[in-house]
Amino acid sequence: MNNNKVALITGASKGIGAAIAKKLASQNIKVAINYNSSQLDALQVKNEITALGGVAEVFKADVSDRQAVSRLFEEVESVLGQVNLLVNNAGVVENRLLTNMEEEAWDKVIDTNLKACFLVSQRAASAMCRSRFGRILNIASTCGFVGTVGQVNYSASKGGIIAMTRSMAKELSSYNITVNSIAPGFIETDMTDGFDSSPQGRQVLKKILMSRPGTVAEVANMAAFLLSDENSYMTGQSVVLDGGLSV
Repeated sequence: MNNNKVALITGASKGIGAAIAKKLASQNIKVAINYNSSQLDALQVKNEITALGGVAEVFKADVSDRQAVSRLFEEVESVLGQVNLLVNNAGVVENRLLTNMEEEAWDKVIDTNLKACFLVSQRAASAMCRSRFGRILNIASTCGFVGTVGQVNYSASKGGIIAMTRSMAKELSSYNITVNSIAPGFIETDMTDGFDSSPQGRQVLKKILMSRPGTVAEVANMAAFLLSDENSYMTGQSVVLDGGLSV
C-alpha cells in the first residue's frame, strides 16, 4: 500500500477503531480519525500516529446524521484526498431486557450502529464507483448471528450490518469495490471493561476455545488484510473473529 490511499475510520478515538487507524497508518496510509464526543482520545490517536511518521487528521461528526456525514467527507477530501478505504466502526450499546427497553435506547443504537453504516457507505461508495476502486469494511459482531440477552437493539443492528454487507457487495462488485465485515466476539475494549469479571462474562469466557478475550490488535490485523490489495477477491463475507466462541 502507498500514501495515495486514504482511510476513513468512524468511531476511531478508542478501542477497535483506534487500533485499526494505527495499523493502517503504519502501512503508509493516510488516516481520517472520526469521533463524535471523545476529542482528547481522538487527538491522542493522531499524536501516536504522527509520532511514528504516519499521516492522520481528526474529524468530528455524528455519522448518524446525513448532513454531518456530507460535511465530514468534504473536510476529509479537502485535507487528505478521496476516501478509498472505509471502516464503519462507530457503535454504542444501551443494554436492556426487551420488556424494559425504552424506545430511545432502541433508536440510539440502531441510528449509531446501523443507520450510520448506511449513510457513510452511501457517500463513500459514490466516489469509489467513479474511480472504480474501493474497500469497505463493516465492524459487526457475533451478536448479529446468535443474539445476546439484554441486547435486542445491539444484536439487531449488527445483524443488519451483516445483511447490508452482502447486499452492498452485490451492488458494488462491478466497480472493483469489495465489501466485507468482521464479526468480533469478546474483545477487550472500554466497551467491555469489567465484563469478564461479571457472572455473564465468566460464563462467556468458559465457552471461548482460546480461553481468553481477543485484543484490538488482532481485529486490526484482520482489518488491514481485508482492506489491502492482497485481498482483491473476497467480498460479501463476514469474518468471525471470536476465539472459537461460536463453534
